[in-house]
Amino acid sequence: MNNNQKAQYNISDFVLKKYPDLVELLKASQSIEHDEKLYWFKALETMDEDQVGSLRQILEEEVKQLQEVDNNYNQQAQEKIDTAASEISEKEKKEQEKIRKNKEMQSKEKDQEKQDELLSLLNDL
Repeated sequence: MNNNQKAQYNISDFVLKKYPDLVELLKASQSIEHDEKLYWFKALETMDEDQVGSLRQILEEEVKQLQEVDNNYNQQAQEKIDTAASEISEKEKKEQEKIRKNKEMQSKEKDQEKQDELLSLLNDL
């Protein structure tokens, strides 16, 4: 932690050395306001190990739940992307099939015109 961050939260050297993991968890917490973080950094100086353990457990659970939310969101987003890509791919396949059928039809029409032309020439003989 740089001096600016230390000053921003006014964290004692004791807390920084004894609970570096908790310092990072508290700083990263999205559910705790800045003023509350200041309170917890100060309170860590006098908390017993059971209280510190409870705080650690709460903060770790928050991280776990946020990761689950992120994972679910990312999974749902990927599923939507995959569905959209599949729909686009299906539309492209249909469009390509339509183009192929049109070319095939045009080719058949040209063949028919050539046949008619040849028959006409043969009839003229």
